[in-house]
Order: sequence, then C-alpha cells, then structure tokens
Amino acid sequence: MNLKAHRPGFKIWSGAQADIDRIATIWRECFAAHHGPYLFGKLTMADAMYAPVVSRLQKYAPKVGQQSRDEH
Repeated sequence: MNLKAHRPGFKIWSGAQADIDRIATIWRECFAAHHGPYLFGKLTMADAMYAPVVSRLQKYAPKVGQQSRDEH
C-alpha cells in the first residue's frame, strides 16, 4: 500500500466507477444519519476498514462527489 503514490488521469472502467459511486452513497447516508465526523458519529472499525479504500480514492482520483472527497 503506497500512500505517496498519485495516479491522476488513471482510466477508471465503468464497473469500478459504479462501485465507487455506491461507496460514496453509503458514506453520504452514514454521515447524514449520524452527523459525523466518522461514519457512525464516533470512530468505529467501519472507518478503519474503509482506510484502504480512501487511500485508493486519493491515489487514482476517480470521480467522487466533492462532499465525499472532503469528508475523507
């Protein structure tokens, strides 16, 4: 897991983009229901389990709603 890598312009295939969109939806729903700053209001294992996903989103910079990008 290379946290320093950055791959702007990486082509995200449609299947992956659908998964990214679903993750962003899950995050938005959790933040709306629990008012952050973490997915369920306080730090839980769910936040830790999404850490590699956040790392990949930062690395490959796919299209993600600005709210999701700001919150993670």
